[in-house]
Amino acid sequence: MFITAHRRPHDQQFWQQALQIIAQLKTLLLPLRCYYLGHASFCLQNQQVDASQHMDHTAMFRNNELTVIFSLDYTTAADRAIIAKQLDDHATARLLWIGAEMNPWQHPRIHSIYWGSEMLLQKDAYNQLSPQHKDIGHGRPHWISISLGERPHRVVAAAVLMHHVHAPGELRIKTATALPHPTVAQYLQQVWRQPSTQLDPAIQTGYEKLCSRAWWGSELFTYAQHYQAMGHNQNNNAANFDQHLRKLYQHTTVEIVNETVCADAPVFVTEKYLNSVRGMNLPIIMAAPGTVAQLESLGLDLFRDCVNHGYDLVADPVARIQQAIQGNLALLNDPQLAQVMWQQCRTRLEKNCAWVQQQLHSLVEQRCMDGLKAFVQHTAS
Repeated sequence: MFITAHRRPHDQQFWQQALQIIAQLKTLLLPLRCYYLGHASFCLQNQQVDASQHMDHTAMFRNNELTVIFSLDYTTAADRAIIAKQLDDHATARLLWIGAEMNPWQHPRIHSIYWGSEMLLQKDAYNQLSPQHKDIGHGRPHWISISLGERPHRVVAAAVLMHHVHAPGELRIKTATALPHPTVAQYLQQVWRQPSTQLDPAIQTGYEKLCSRAWWGSELFTYAQHYQAMGHNQNNNAANFDQHLRKLYQHTTVEIVNETVCADAPVFVTEKYLNSVRGMNLPIIMAAPGTVAQLESLGLDLFRDCVNHGYDLVADPVARIQQAIQGNLALLNDPQLAQVMWQQCRTRLEKNCAWVQQQLHSLVEQRCMDGLKAFVQHTAS
């Protein structure tokens, strides 16, 4: 059935849905070429996957056939270019992309359907956890910005926080990739490869402070020692929330949500955002442009009356990061104001939790199947 089937932990709901979708597509009586990519970019680049699952890009498409790719992860611009190039080499081939990114394609022969992403993995395991207890105030740090992987946009966000935010917070990040580069401009150019004409030179002071230590946070949390301890290569994010993150959410009201992608990608939302929902924090989101609007389209409250999300559609990722933090300095620098805003939003925060637990998965699944029905009807006509 699948030419490549790269499963990932906790994906059973997606796997079953993929089988249902293929069954419906077979009613079109078209030749199908099906791929299931648990980690889309790694699979497409043949990285960190078993050799038996390596993809032959030249065989992805055949004329007069429909290729169906199920993706549970993000793609890079290079990944999308590979697929588009191979499709262009087959003038009568088509692609149905059922993936974790929202509207990732601008190609006349690619039809895209969103079916959720990492934010829906382990739905049942998350729902079995007890509600988050909150005990805010009492002079404790009121904001958090946590990162496991040291992605470039997270380093830049940390530097901006270091420069602008003076109220105590829980900033967790490692700085190994930044240490060899004395300026933030060099880091952008050489590591992120995202030079920006809108970089505020004053951020250099925050970057230098950031680079004065190998890691920041009240404790060091590592992938090998802590995350893998919850299950080797199991991506056990529910356990991570319960065992490690819950205590951070107990006393905080505001969160810099450091998503997986921030530039060079369509909207891609993971458990990182949903952790902030379950942890009942007001979110400031470091992610691809349009993420806030897309989350609102899924029925979630982003608290625009308290959080300035004017950054959401800013194209330049560096400018977007700077505006996200600078536009919310009152929340980040004034614990009392943040506490008042949080109390005003408490009922809505609780409603967000309930929406995620009870409605979000059903909504995404229904929209996916509605999109599939429309595609089948259009293709058959």
